[in-house]
Amino acid sequence: MRIGLRIEHKKIYQEKIKLNQDPLSTLRDVHIPPAVSWWPLAPGWWFLMLLVLGLMGLFIWYLIESRNKRIVVKQFKLELEKIEYRFLGSGNAVEAYRDLSILIRRMVLTLSSDPRVGGLKGDIWIGFLNHLAGSSSKALEMLVVNPYKKNTEEDPLLLMDDMRKWIKTLPNREKNIQTRINDWFKEFPPQVSNSCFF
Repeated sequence: MRIGLRIEHKKIYQEKIKLNQDPLSTLRDVHIPPAVSWWPLAPGWWFLMLLVLGLMGLFIWYLIESRNKRIVVKQFKLELEKIEYRFLGSGNAVEAYRDLSILIRRMVLTLSSDPRVGGLKGDIWIGFLNHLAGSSSKALEMLVVNPYKKNTEEDPLLLMDDMRKWIKTLPNREKNIQTRINDWFKEFPPQVSNSCFF
């Protein structure tokens, strides 16, 4: 029995020596965690995707809302160029002023769904045009008298340039145009005439 104990003590002693020599040998291997998968996405990515989709939706909505004005403006510019070429070819300023007066009235009536706009004339019409675009164009005043003169010395090219600037200052959305029209008629209600026309 003593011999058995000695052998056991000897084994334990040898194991202790082994442990003292190489303490890392008793440790287990390092376990590498599984690779990070791309799915499911982190909450920040979901928020970013929703933000981008929302911005894209707003952009598409803006394009649809401003489409009517862009179409009308494109047609307006084409008509304005035609009037300019006719004037440069013929030199008839009164005809150019008449065409410009008709063109701007057609454009405003197309952009507006308010029937009160069609009845505006004279200085009230010019004030309305300036209010609609948020500008104060003096050249638009040529539309009051010059289309009805027999001869005029004023150059309609100045008015055409001013009309190009005026069209750029109009609001892009139909809703904003309608809001400006309503503001105008709140500030300056239409005058009701007592005379009858038969």
